Amino acid sequence: MSPVAARLVQCAESIKVGIPCIPLTSNVTGRWISGGSDHEMSDPQYWAQQVVGTVRWKDNVDAVLRWSPAAAVEVGPGNTLISLLSKCMAKSPVQILTKRLACLPHATDDAMDDCFVFNRLLADLWYEKVDIDWALYNRGPQAGEVRSKNCPPVRQRVTLPSYAFEKTSFWTNPEASIYVTPNEQLASVYRVVWRPF
Repeated sequence: MSPVAARLVQCAESIKVGIPCIPLTSNVTGRWISGGSDHEMSDPQYWAQQVVGTVRWKDNVDAVLRWSPAAAVEVGPGNTLISLLSKCMAKSPVQILTKRLACLPHATDDAMDDCFVFNRLLADLWYEKVDIDWALYNRGPQAGEVRSKNCPPVRQRVTLPSYAFEKTSFWTNPEASIYVTPNEQLASVYRVVWRPF
């Protein structure tokens, strides 16, 4: 991989790397990447180290779990990283209640619908009290967006029939009620009698 790493350094020198907008950990160091303009990803050698160095997966997981996230989402098809995360969490001395979720089915799984899996992910995240931009979700497809063939093109509001709240009471145990007079109690009580044939 060394020849590839040298070529990668050449390519990385021509790219201006911005400041990370979201927190992320480094596979090279296993620590959080600093948010300043001199962060480690701005060094072209960092990208070569990504190719030839050891991936610090366990250190990354430990750094993220110290943050105590409500959920961990694997972005991409399948659940390989979620499975590895579960193994790391099982070996942890501290019991962590992070929900592990995948956003897409495995690439070879034709039986699972992308839209269904993604909607289930949103429901699970909503259940974990993650703030979801529902207006963005419900806006429908925009020009140039590619959507799964099984996803509905636009969300539609459906009117449901209203419910008539009738004022008729049906007592399950009328003798226990203070609102039913004794005469009403006698009239509404049925007596079950067993008669042999």
